[in-house]
Amino acid sequence: MFAYPPILSIVIGLCWTDFVAMFSAHTGASRGRLIRMTIASSLLLTSLALVFSEADSALSLALLLAIAAAALLASRSLSSNSALSVAGVGFALYFCGATP
Repeated sequence: MFAYPPILSIVIGLCWTDFVAMFSAHTGASRGRLIRMTIASSLLLTSLALVFSEADSALSLALLLAIAAAALLASRSLSSNSALSVAGVGFALYFCGATP
């Protein structure tokens, strides 16, 4: 059963800023920024697949709203490094709760 969809929604929201930056990155992007984009993209895409793999349409809409709210809050209040750290912890918490 689908264990903790809100945790995955928060993970997606926290990774969104670094994930979107990948599409506007210049060729002279720093190595640290490229690493953050790689981590964010892997967390975001995996969480997105897990969220929508077993969700129905009403739950999907609610989760999309939660993702948008988390992305808005994260982009205004957290630095990129701390947002990715919290997202990684959230992703680990999801798997601790999802596996027996």
